[in-house]
Amino acid sequence: MLDIPKFKANIRVRQFTFYRIFLLFLIFILAYIVIYINYWLLGSTIPSSIIWILFISLTVFCLLFYVITYVRYNSLYYTFFDTQMTIHDKKTTIIKYTIIKDISYEQNFIDKKFNTSNIKLITQSGKDIMLRHLSNGNQIFFFLQKKIVSSGIKFK
Repeated sequence: MLDIPKFKANIRVRQFTFYRIFLLFLIFILAYIVIYINYWLLGSTIPSSIIWILFISLTVFCLLFYVITYVRYNSLYYTFFDTQMTIHDKKTTIIKYTIIKDISYEQNFIDKKFNTSNIKLITQSGKDIMLRHLSNGNQIFFFLQKKIVSSGIKFK
């Protein structure tokens, strides 16, 4: 008998990429502040060549992060069945609900902006499985919680 999935969820690659590029901007701003303080303590001004090097390297890193993230996560998706879930990536991983010990729902400020969320699953062996940037994460969380409780796990 063919089992029909209850939910299918893809990761939102744009949102995930935005989050990484935002962090990269923060790192480059911090680097600029450190360089500025260094030159200020030396009593001189920052040469324009250093500013250009920072700008060009920021641009290259942003493009590189975007391409790597897109290639890595574009094919990733999850399917949720009555008794198990599957993670489709380079290989397919099947996770039965009976091995999940705990589940939590997370949403940071960037996730709220893009209306996405993260679900963290902890297996009985202690392995963390993070389902990131799901557009229908709230529905999936309650579905998983119901399935995990019906499989006999007691939540705190």
